[in-house]
Amino acid sequence: MRKDNRVDVDYVKSLVQVVDNNNLELLSVNDGPILVEIKGRASVKEEIPHYIPTPQVSQNITTAETEDIQDDPSVYSVTSPLVGTFYTSQSPDMPPYVAVGDMVSVGTELGLIEAMKVFSPIPSEVAGEVISINAKNGELVKQGQVLMKIRLS
Repeated sequence: MRKDNRVDVDYVKSLVQVVDNNNLELLSVNDGPILVEIKGRASVKEEIPHYIPTPQVSQNITTAETEDIQDDPSVYSVTSPLVGTFYTSQSPDMPPYVAVGDMVSVGTELGLIEAMKVFSPIPSEVAGEVISINAKNGELVKQGQVLMKIRLS
């Protein structure tokens, strides 16, 4: 499993394939100080998500407005810090953290990213007005993807 005291990535990839091909719930491999545990999809299927997104009307701005904003230094793009599912509220029965037109300050919670059943809040790093929400509630987002835009105050 190790190459020069480092984890052999190709070996770990082959273990992932073994888990996927055999529909395993969990595979643990211990090689001295290194322990690799791979949780398979079979175990994930059994878990019931505790947050089911509700459809929401997109609050995106128009394409023409987007073109004007792209080069505007007074507009801050809030990006996803990691890959995961973006949520606009704490639970389906609660209102969204923010909406287009809301004024936010530094530290205002803008949404949540769920990755591996862990919810990470997205705090605002700037103060200003929310001018667009580019990611939909319950949407899988990539690291660095623009979630919303804020016009700096």
